[in-house]
Amino acid sequence: MPTTVLHLRSETKLLERRSALTPSTADALLDAGYVVRVERGEGRIFEDEQFEAISVCLVPDASWVDALGRCGSGAVDLCRAAGIPPSHILQRDMTQTAAPIPRFVTLDSLSQPGRRLRVVCDVSCDPGNPFNPLPTYQDINTFLEPTLEVEV
Repeated sequence: MPTTVLHLRSETKLLERRSALTPSTADALLDAGYVVRVERGEGRIFEDEQFEAISVCLVPDASWVDALGRCGSGAVDLCRAAGIPPSHILQRDMTQTAAPIPRFVTLDSLSQPGRRLRVVCDVSCDPGNPFNPLPTYQDINTFLEPTLEVEV
């Protein structure tokens, strides 16, 4: 069975230092046999040296390759590994996501009688972006107020 490689991208967003991976979690993943690569970066809450100290492979910033869409080919690989049929996996190339995509949820759709959707988790939290597929709010959340109520 091939070794699973996890690649943490270096991302920069104004006033944000979040990281999808902590050094302690990376260490546990290494112990479990995964290969962990972390792009060097200044914007992450954890310093590069913290990952180096546990023998994580640090790679140059922007070294993520073969990205297919906003989430990258890793998301497609994960879906396939989880047994999701290829016909159910949306694959979009960067040229396709450079323009608005169909909205997944809108305020109008949330206002419909009989709606069942109650919670939306938008990890991109990009309310001002004209390409946002979840244009249901205008504010951003914070660690002190991690949720937003949407008035419909």
